[in-house]
Amino acid sequence: LLGTGYLYRQNESRQIGEIIKEYYQILDYDFAVLPHIERIDRALHAGSTDENLPFQREHIISAGYATYYWEEALMFLKWDQIPKLKDTFLKNLVEFEKYGGQYVELEGLEREIEIRKNDALLEKNLPYELEKNPTSPHLVLKQVSTVFAGPIGVILLLFFLGTTLIREKEQKTLLALKTQPISPKGLYGAKLMSIFVFSGVYLILVFLVGIFLPWLIGDHSLRLDYPQVVFKGDEVVAVSTLTYVLRVFALFMCGLIFAYSLVMFVSLRMKNTFNTLLLTFLILAGGFGLTSLVPMLEHPLNPFYLLMMNENLSAQAPGLKDGLYLLVSLGYSFL
Repeated sequence: LLGTGYLYRQNESRQIGEIIKEYYQILDYDFAVLPHIERIDRALHAGSTDENLPFQREHIISAGYATYYWEEALMFLKWDQIPKLKDTFLKNLVEFEKYGGQYVELEGLEREIEIRKNDALLEKNLPYELEKNPTSPHLVLKQVSTVFAGPIGVILLLFFLGTTLIREKEQKTLLALKTQPISPKGLYGAKLMSIFVFSGVYLILVFLVGIFLPWLIGDHSLRLDYPQVVFKGDEVVAVSTLTYVLRVFALFMCGLIFAYSLVMFVSLRMKNTFNTLLLTFLILAGGFGLTSLVPMLEHPLNPFYLLMMNENLSAQAPGLKDGLYLLVSLGYSFL
């Protein structure tokens, strides 16, 4: 609750700065239009016979008009008009290049992402939003889920839930449990299951707080179908915010299978809580650091990559590969 409130207030305080930054980005698009118009006009006045030049001129001028009205809509906070203006701008760029022009200010993958995201907004009739420092419930939920279902969430849950076994060893209650007709696998499995139940409650709280806090104190409506751009191989696709968040939660739970198994493995070999947490966090920190330094280790077979929840992992579309993460986590857990 405190973390979500802090993120929301921080985002709210940065809204004006984000609008100004966005405005200057559109200005860059606008200014990049002028050299093309001047180049085409010079060629036409020189008597060029290139039949594509008039079409280039038509579309690049239309793109320039779109940026002008786009700037105006942004400054007057007319968020519902921006997707249509942006669509006009992007479509004219495509047509401009179809007739032989080249607009380098927005090209390649960056333009493809913008087109796919804007098409999804138009398809769902949704307004444009500032996503870097959001204040709407659905985008705050995305931000909160990425934060609290990542390394921070792992540390919190291991600290509060991961020491169950070692505390029972310290309090000598584990010895009493071992006198019962329960196999060690059944005992440790039951403890893991109880920990996962509480972890599920934690994720439900993250979800509810991430939605309702900005909804209560903000003025945006909740739209869980707001599109998020992700990658399916080399293809750019859009998924709903709900799908994005649920995938993050699912991968987080897969990572926790490994993390809880690790802390239980360490607990069986340590005598106190402090040493257990210290060694566990040192192993996790070493795994995180090595994975960050060696790109080759960003692979489903590496459980530390799953726990890091970096942008490369969260920006992938749901697919069969996610099942591999679960199988790998279960494999390490059994080991």
